[in-house]
Amino acid sequence: MQKCKLLAMSLAFPVLVLGIWLASLHYDVVSSPKVYVAAAGYDPRDLLSGHYLNLKLLWNKTDCRQFPQAVCPQDRFERVYRFYVEEKSAAKLEKMINSRSPDIKLEFAFPEKAAPILRQMLIDDKIWSEWAAGKI
Repeated sequence: MQKCKLLAMSLAFPVLVLGIWLASLHYDVVSSPKVYVAAAGYDPRDLLSGHYLNLKLLWNKTDCRQFPQAVCPQDRFERVYRFYVEEKSAAKLEKMINSRSPDIKLEFAFPEKAAPILRQMLIDDKIWSEWAAGKI
């Protein structure tokens, strides 16, 4: 009986730790302020590799007033981000972005003491999937 309890506790502990970790990540994303950073497609081979876009941040086109002290904290962000899209939308999205050169922004959760978390991609101020649906 004692071994059974010990086995159950040893199996439950990692699941509990994982659940707490996921809850804390979700809380960071939901409770942190949103910031928007301009971006452009970037990939030396092609814009769409697999089912994600490689996007390079464009600080010269970003409104830095949304950050504390109205200064863009470029050092807290990666240089290039991958934004994953649905397989069925990937090819159409690549063609539309290449042919129209739309205004692309990445929405980040911006926690005070942690790395920014990519939340969404906006194209011409619409969520990418809505933009693509309207252009097809």
